[in-house]
Amino acid sequence: LRKIRLRGKKFDIFYTRGELFDHGLDSFAVWLITTEMYSLAGSCRQWSVHPFMMAFVLTGAMAGFYFSHWEKYVTGVLYLPWSYDAAQLLSLVMYIAAWLRGVEALQFYIPVLGVTFSECYAATLLITTLVFSPICSLMNVYLSYQAGTLKQTKLSEQLAPGILLGLTLLLPIVWAFLSRADIMNTETRWIYWLQGIIYSNATCRLIVSQMSSTRCNRWSWMIAPFCVILPAVYVGALEGPNEVLVLKAYTVGVSLLHIHYGMCVVRQLCDHLKICCFSITKK
Repeated sequence: LRKIRLRGKKFDIFYTRGELFDHGLDSFAVWLITTEMYSLAGSCRQWSVHPFMMAFVLTGAMAGFYFSHWEKYVTGVLYLPWSYDAAQLLSLVMYIAAWLRGVEALQFYIPVLGVTFSECYAATLLITTLVFSPICSLMNVYLSYQAGTLKQTKLSEQLAPGILLGLTLLLPIVWAFLSRADIMNTETRWIYWLQGIIYSNATCRLIVSQMSSTRCNRWSWMIAPFCVILPAVYVGALEGPNEVLVLKAYTVGVSLLHIHYGMCVVRQLCDHLKICCFSITKK
């Protein structure tokens, strides 16, 4: 898919399709790359981090990737964060280490700091995604403002992408916090999956908005069920096995909706450009 993007730059009309494929799938891969550290370290409290802490790390990683597209929505220029590529390289090293020596290779304390490798990894990811990434994006926005090249000149429109980002990232964590079934500890990967899939859909919608020069979405029907789920969990009307069943059904449902959304967007895009999906020749 990255080859599609690179070849799309050479064949002009294919760049849009390639960007959507590349970055749209990257937005889905963000939560997979981040949670693999949790999978490698396991749930052992001595060598791993608490699931809630991991949820905030995951939130930071996804927000860091979103910032770059938020920046493009405002400035019209895309600068991908280097932290994403660095995380992929680190993941490769971790998998090789685990393959050669088992997961025990990652169970050690960092000299001088006195923290485990998992804790150091989580802290580093939080700092790079929630500190360095927004600073770089704000700096690029300011430079664009100074040059008079901003694509979005109204402050309300510049801040608009943050609404859907905040909702998609925080609502699943709020559910886990209120849960009487303790889904963060008992259904950890399901809650990560739910957060990751609705985030990916929000990011894809932002990518489409920035490419088509249209206003970004402030709301997504994918998060509408939270309006019923959260009050039900809070008052105790939804708990135990029923809550777990709703979590899994909701996650599978939004996953299918996201796949359907992606297929429809690509099909409509190809029809508009009069091209075939996996070909560099026109129809």
